[in-house]
Amino acid sequence: MLALLPHSDQAALIGAILAFRIIYYLLPAFLGLLGLLRPVAPLVAERQSAPMPSEWGLVRQGAAILRAGPALWLCRERLGLGIAIGPAFGPAEIGSFSRTMRRAGLVPVLYKAGRAEALAARSLGWQVLKVAEEAIVDPQKWSPEGSSRRQLRRHLRHAAQAGIRLEAPRHRLPIAEMAQVNTAWTLKNRRERGFSMGRFAPDLLEQQRVFLAYSRDRLLAFASFHAGAQDWSLDLVRHVDGSPDGTMHLLLTSAIETCRAEGISRLSLAAVPAAGETLTRLLPAAALAPGLRRFKQSFAPDWEPRYLCAAGTFTMTRAALTVAAAIHFPGPSLQRRPPCGPLSEIRFELPAILCDCDEWNLQPGQAATLPQITGPAHDRRPLPPS
Repeated sequence: MLALLPHSDQAALIGAILAFRIIYYLLPAFLGLLGLLRPVAPLVAERQSAPMPSEWGLVRQGAAILRAGPALWLCRERLGLGIAIGPAFGPAEIGSFSRTMRRAGLVPVLYKAGRAEALAARSLGWQVLKVAEEAIVDPQKWSPEGSSRRQLRRHLRHAAQAGIRLEAPRHRLPIAEMAQVNTAWTLKNRRERGFSMGRFAPDLLEQQRVFLAYSRDRLLAFASFHAGAQDWSLDLVRHVDGSPDGTMHLLLTSAIETCRAEGISRLSLAAVPAAGETLTRLLPAAALAPGLRRFKQSFAPDWEPRYLCAAGTFTMTRAALTVAAAIHFPGPSLQRRPPCGPLSEIRFELPAILCDCDEWNLQPGQAATLPQITGPAHDRRPLPPS
């Protein structure tokens, strides 16, 4: 700087440089140090127990169950946001949840919150936006009869005419065939959804209730459900292109009848984007999934609103963009491999190496030593000492 400005006052120039360093480097570093000195309490995950909601089976795909005050929350962390998915299990104390997240250095957000959580968040001055509606069926009272399910009966007749055969195995799922169906569905729909939605994972499917639809001996579609002690929740719905009309309706009808037989009083057909006034203005019609809503509406369910709640307009916008990106671009699936059984055969190969024959032709009194080389012949490297 002194060389570039030879005619300026050198003392004033050096003072300006020092002031620049202090304002733009030293002062932000000091403020950042104060932020780092703030104590951060790590989030402690709770173990899933039988009475918890069935949808909390997402803990097997990266979510965690956290305790905040007297309630439990299904949470995921994304880009500095601590996002609770779905209603709380227990009293909806938003203050306790918010303090727990902020002690962990996260911004608290509620996604797919119920009415109780939305009212509590609004009372604290949070922004509340209706983003989805969840289709709920009571299997003990549900029946395919009635004018409201006229379209459902028509689809079921088409499936019966096509000769669709259903199976509901409890063990030894046809994972290979299901993977082919999932691949075909994924190619048509570009990618699987994630975050608050389940993804295809054999280890998770083995712990769910699965319903399969066959045409002769070919698997056409399947549906999987998180099964809790008191409720079920729809997870995956996969089918190949060109499946006969009514195939998926038949799968879900069979699941409802199974719930009735087992005494389950609540079955969630999962949520669809809300067709409310706000989202209609902000999103294109295709993003509201009208076909998915018509499919679930054929079962005449009860629609329960679900909300996105955040403290402030900026946080609400940030949360909406973060959740949308996490759902549509979840990244690679982290699937756990099942452990090997006692009779499993593991095959592996070691690289072949070329050795001098003299190394193995021992002379009298010569000690046997392994050649200190490894790898293919064109890339021999000395072995590290152990």
